[in-house]
Amino acid sequence: MNTDCYISRGPQLTGVLLAVAGALKFYSVAASASVSLSSDFFLTTSLAGAEIGFGCWMLAGLYPRVTRWAAALCFLGFLGVSLAKVFQGEHSCGCFGPVLISPWITAALDGFVFVALVYAKPSGEADAAAAGRRWTTFALLSGASAIVVAVLFVLAGPARLDENGRIEGVSATVVLRPEDWIGRPCPLFGHIDVGGRLEQGEWIVLFYRPDCSDCQQMLPRYLRRAAEDGLPTEVLGWAVVDVAGVGGPNDGRVASSVLSGSLYPGRRWAVRTPTILRLRNGIVTQVAHSLEEVQG
Repeated sequence: MNTDCYISRGPQLTGVLLAVAGALKFYSVAASASVSLSSDFFLTTSLAGAEIGFGCWMLAGLYPRVTRWAAALCFLGFLGVSLAKVFQGEHSCGCFGPVLISPWITAALDGFVFVALVYAKPSGEADAAAAGRRWTTFALLSGASAIVVAVLFVLAGPARLDENGRIEGVSATVVLRPEDWIGRPCPLFGHIDVGGRLEQGEWIVLFYRPDCSDCQQMLPRYLRRAAEDGLPTEVLGWAVVDVAGVGGPNDGRVASSVLSGSLYPGRRWAVRTPTILRLRNGIVTQVAHSLEEVQG
């Protein structure tokens, strides 16, 4: 990238960057909207809308001096968020919706944009005629962006897992339908950190979320039942898999009699919880949502 070119055209290029990031976030939340409308959904939607609106504002060239410094402060904040995600060990910053980018990369990008905006030389304030044209440009860009967002909400859909374990779609949300796996090899092994262990022998696997109340009620009973059976053997093993990607219960409840793992982070795995799979040599033989169903 030509640094001098970017510095001279920094506000306009930054406007494009913000609009693209906002549009990708909208694509991601449009895909997850069919799964749940959570506080995260509304927060991300609001942020995406603000990014697109501010991007259109910068592209239109309204109040260039004030806008440049506002954008510089904005990217300074983005830099702080990216660095925080670096130290938290996040795999993706989430800045570009379904496009997974390391927070190290986005931190470098945010820092570069911040410096470029600080040293940019914006055009002077416009006269009345030019100002009118800029407002018209802003209105047209905003209208076009609204149409794009509407199309995204109509066309976007969550990604799905095919029978071979490949993720179909670019959405950050992946819909899982365990009932469709009965009698077939479980397609999730490649996405579970302990998946290799589960491919051999017979296993009872509980998929749960830490914030799921039904899961919290079932988990103690599940662990007691696993403890009564003893250590995992070739005959039957017990496992718990955290759908949220945290890594299994970390409060000391899981003993050596239970294999603990998690789905890989970086995706939002949409599946009913709790869900229990019974596996025999990698084949799903039963899907249940209560412990009593698999004890017989």
